[in-house]
Amino acid sequence: AEPDADLLLALDYEENKHRTGSLEQARRFLEMVFAKTGQRPVLYSGNLIKEQLSRPDPFFNQHRLWIAQYGPRARLPAGWQSYWLWQYTGDGVGPEPHEVPGIVTKGIDLNVFGGSDLASEWAPKGSVPIAVATIGAVAGSAVSVSRAWTNWWSRT
Repeated sequence: AEPDADLLLALDYEENKHRTGSLEQARRFLEMVFAKTGQRPVLYSGNLIKEQLSRPDPFFNQHRLWIAQYGPRARLPAGWQSYWLWQYTGDGVGPEPHEVPGIVTKGIDLNVFGGSDLASEWAPKGSVPIAVATIGAVAGSAVSVSRAWTNWWSRT
């Protein structure tokens, strides 16, 4: 695989009603993506990573963390001193606002950047994304990624 500089590679590590992957499967997936692309994926997770990672882990902690934590502040998993992105609201849950002018879908996911220079931290070559947000209107693509991910889990 040869992703371009604009493609953000990320593992969506969350509970799955069909089959939740293990921490070891997440590790193998992150290793495989890095081996194939030379890019270290972002780790997106919420409570699952906090529950399963009870102490710092040098392997996981070297990945940028995109934490899903709905509330007034982000609670980080063991080993991270800060988040790269913090999704503080999603699907209308969490602190206001729950909408953005110009986006007609209600209950969008809103994120805060925790770094200092988004242009240099977004991708290896420093390209700047048009927007850092996931919205309900784009949920179909997230679902297909989740299905592909679930299929990968079932093969391992």
